[in-house]
Amino acid sequence: MLDLNGIYNFMVVADRGGISAAARATGISKSRISRRLAALEGELGIELFDRKASGFQLTPAGHSFHDHCNGLIEEAARIEEFSWQPGGKSAVAESSEQAARVPELAPQQDQVTGTDSSLRRQDVVQHHILQNIWNQSLKPGDKLPAERKLAAELNISRQSVREAIRSLEMTGVLALQRGPQGGSFVRQPGPDGITYSIRNMLILGNLPLADLLQLRASIFGQAAELAAISPDRSHVDALEENLKQLKIANRNKQPKDTIALATAFYRIAGHASGNRLLAILVDAIANIIEELLSSMQDWPFVVEGEVARREALNAIRARDDKAAGAIIREHCTQTNPVLLKARLSGAA
Repeated sequence: MLDLNGIYNFMVVADRGGISAAARATGISKSRISRRLAALEGELGIELFDRKASGFQLTPAGHSFHDHCNGLIEEAARIEEFSWQPGGKSAVAESSEQAARVPELAPQQDQVTGTDSSLRRQDVVQHHILQNIWNQSLKPGDKLPAERKLAAELNISRQSVREAIRSLEMTGVLALQRGPQGGSFVRQPGPDGITYSIRNMLILGNLPLADLLQLRASIFGQAAELAAISPDRSHVDALEENLKQLKIANRNKQPKDTIALATAFYRIAGHASGNRLLAILVDAIANIIEELLSSMQDWPFVVEGEVARREALNAIRARDDKAAGAIIREHCTQTNPVLLKARLSGAA
């Protein structure tokens, strides 16, 4: 009998267009997916994918097998859903929970087949969690109820709950902590979800890097302007200390420290702006810029960057918002052509 997990992995790879994308969607390692595909092809005695083509393209036999498997995967998801109905758990499931479920099938089936019922199950869980955060029943730092409790409360399978939680973790709403006291916790507000989305769009080619760099100049400049007119002046001392540390790192030729301090300057200005959304956007873009800079062997604007930041700080200290913004925008515009040549890790 064919391994259902192997069939499921085949479906994900086919629908997602590759093993890497399938691994991201399912949380299963690429090596395990590859082994299961090879085992499935061995059992069938056919090649399901044309590996010489650009990307993972189905062979004619693969297309035919894919069509036959659609109904099988959907039926497996319905069986798994039934097994977790309150009061309807089978005797087999009671004696062996793992035997009652098809491992790894249900949580990702929602996304693979695209069926309305599957998507609704995941959406119900996400909406429930987000609504509780919105009405402050769940606050930053709070731990989510156990998967089993959420499943029973919403009359939905634990696997669907798990997939919804994983999606909220990936978008930065929740944070996973391991260990005896671990679980899924509501994150403190921050830029992680935005950074994740921007980074993925850049790697997948959905967002030109030039667009991000153009926005960087505008956003960072706006942060400097608002920092200059902020009534709270504590950030001036923080920026001064940042520049002192940056000068030391430059003098000692410490590239990693230099990069972190250079982007920290903008983070401080962003938080000094008094605009929480702007601060989050600055943090998110600074995360991407920091990764781009780290991928480069040499950064030719070390001295110029230090000078530009010093001039911007002088303008912020003098409450000259227009000058502060103009200095930062000009520096970002001058450095953008070099950053365009950089690459994020994982990008081609």
